[in-house]
This record gives sequence, structure tokens and C-alpha cells, in this order.
Amino acid sequence: MAAVARFATVVALHAKWIDMTTSRAKAAAEQIAEQALGAPAEALEWEPITPTELGELLWQLEDVFRPYFRIISACPYLPKSERAADDAALNLADAPRPETLFMLAAPTLRVLFERHRQMLTVAGLNSATGSESIMRMPVNAEPHLRLQIAIAFWLCEMTLPMPVSDQSQIEPPPDPRGSSSIRH
Repeated sequence: MAAVARFATVVALHAKWIDMTTSRAKAAAEQIAEQALGAPAEALEWEPITPTELGELLWQLEDVFRPYFRIISACPYLPKSERAADDAALNLADAPRPETLFMLAAPTLRVLFERHRQMLTVAGLNSATGSESIMRMPVNAEPHLRLQIAIAFWLCEMTLPMPVSDQSQIEPPPDPRGSSSIRH
């Protein structure tokens, strides 16, 4: 019964998140779209994407974090690293590659990874409950651009909807293709 209540709380939190998404995160996501598509955000046509589509986009970040799983699993979540993680999220949105994370301090990397994993959970829970839309994307945006927008929108200044999870036992998820799934 507690799991059902927690599930309902997480799904309800998503509805509040769209309104709670910070102006910095929204502005960063719009700026990425504007630069890539050569038009102001207001002039672009936007379409809703499903939680499943968002989860598929963000799942690509597993390959970005994969080289750092040992560091992440050894580091506790430190709230004082959240501001640095905001900047790291925007850098990651600009260049979603493992190399982008190379110089990050372990606590910053841990905060960014926690946000990523919780957002995957929120997307999955919203998909399971039949939510039809979780955010909007420019029509005809390429998958790589959609990933960049999603990173900026959701991982910058993200308020965690759930308690921080223990990452000491994490394992990299298997890559069914045997190589990076990041699409360029």
C-alpha cells in the first residue's frame, strides 16, 4: 500500500514540475532550440512528447554516465553540490558525451546522475499511468536536439521528487548493441 501511495505522489509531482521548472531551465532549453533551428522560441511550432519518448531520450545518458559508475557509486549525495550540477547539466546539454563529465568533481557527478535517474523514474511512472504528454519539443527537431532540450529542461535546477537513492550497488545497464547509443 505504501508503494502505491508513493507511486501516486511521484506522478502527482510531475504535474507540479512543469510549473516549477525554473526560468533558467526553460530559458536554456529554449535557447538550445533557437540556436539549432534559427528562430525565436515563440516562432517555433511545438508539439507534446510522451513520457515514453522522454524516457527513451534520457536513457541515452546511461552511456554518458557509464564510464563514471564506479565514481558515482562511491560518492554520497551532497546537496551543496547542486549548484555545480546545474552548470554541469547545461554543459551536458551542449555536449551530451562522456568527455563533458570528465573534469566534474565526484559530488557534482553524483548529483547530476541522481537527477537523471529520478527523471527516468518519473518518465516511466507517468508512462505507466497513461500520461499523454510530459513536455513539448519543437516539431521536426532531430533526436540529438531533443536530447539536448530535455537535459536542459529537466536536469538543470531539478527538485528531486523522491528520496535520494543509494548508488553503492549500481551496475551499468547492459548495452544491447555493444556500443554507445548516443545519436549524433
